[in-house]
Amino acid sequence: MKRKLFIDGMHWDNILALPCVRGIGKRSDNEIVVKVKVAKVSYIYAAVGDALVEDDGGNWSIERKEAEK
Repeated sequence: MKRKLFIDGMHWDNILALPCVRGIGKRSDNEIVVKVKVAKVSYIYAAVGDALVEDDGGNWSIERKEAEK
């Protein structure tokens, strides 16, 4: 793993500056989500509490926050 960045809901400018991020939006339930490019033509949405992870090859993935018990 090269780096791991948590989406804390406060530093959107740093998240938006990442090369894997294609946009930030708001869902109908008012939750802010980040559109992340994870493959050549594949995107996944991440939310506050999730982490963006870059591997040694420069590929990005999302590590989901753990569900509260």
